[in-house]
Amino acid sequence: MKRIIVYVSDHGYGHAARTIGLLRQFKLDDEIIVKNSNAFNFIKKSLPEIKVIHSQTDVGPISNLFSENSDSEKTFNLYSNWIKNEKKWIANEINYFKNKKIDLVISDISPMGIRFAKKLGIPSITIANFTWIDILNKLPYHKNKENIIEWLTESYEKVDLGIKLPLSMDLIGLKKIKKASLLYRSVTLSNDKLLKKLNLRTKPITIYLGNHNKPKIKITNNGSKSNIIEILSNDLKINNKIFNYSTEAQNIISASNLVIAKPGYSILSECINSRCPILLIPRKNYPEDHTLCEQSKQLGIGTILKINPRDPVIKLEKFNLLELKNNINDNKIKKLYDYPKASDIIQEFLNA
Repeated sequence: MKRIIVYVSDHGYGHAARTIGLLRQFKLDDEIIVKNSNAFNFIKKSLPEIKVIHSQTDVGPISNLFSENSDSEKTFNLYSNWIKNEKKWIANEINYFKNKKIDLVISDISPMGIRFAKKLGIPSITIANFTWIDILNKLPYHKNKENIIEWLTESYEKVDLGIKLPLSMDLIGLKKIKKASLLYRSVTLSNDKLLKKLNLRTKPITIYLGNHNKPKIKITNNGSKSNIIEILSNDLKINNKIFNYSTEAQNIISASNLVIAKPGYSILSECINSRCPILLIPRKNYPEDHTLCEQSKQLGIGTILKINPRDPVIKLEKFNLLELKNNINDNKIKKLYDYPKASDIIQEFLNA
């Protein structure tokens, strides 16, 4: 039996969602411990057989969907304070895991896990479609920017193996890299059973705009009676009524005619896997969004929306659902599965 510690970034829910997809592929006889704070309840509910520890694992950029610029001042101040406390949080990790043999640390881009692993001589793997250097490099100047990027570079260079997912940025800082196939949560409930569970007769249009700084966007459909599902942090809103079903959003995506969302690796990968077209609302201030939008357009699955922040309206009547579906380039999508699964790469690393 192997003991594996997984550090999941606290930035949003997307890192948690793909970690759930990854860990569901692991052998049940491995002891796996997951550390995260922001998506703690989400991970715990999704992986009931795995120990999940409520613990902050990193900080991330502060952004808003309709803001012209990221809040780089707050972002770099957060990083500066986080780095200043490095000795304290590494000491806490060492104290928690004392007298416990650890075979592997996996980090979904959290530098904390990487630095802890290096300190104790534990092998480490990072799974990523970007590093924080890819993001912070493109933010405006800040007096601490250079030192923070230097610290992040030093962190990522400590990794024994970087697993590069499709839809990736440059992964600056990672040296030893292996490419993996698309990582996503597999569907756990058939479309028919899900629609019956949600008391729906027809496929819905699904909206997910994140759980923080979420803008109010009006959806119009010119009198059409399409079902509208909004994915919330703990529930669903179905045709403006709250429904208790939240963790397995990939099932909802699979059963949808269309998804409307801000760009994110996990929701995009689940749309790709289910061949569900997605309307993307990019943040002007977030570098990853540009990469995901461009690659989704190349796959024919993504359409980029420009929203007026003063009058945020999406007119669904402007879009032909059949045409959006027909635009999907299945041959290009199939190539995303040509590489080994991330879980197989990890197993090979453990067995070496």
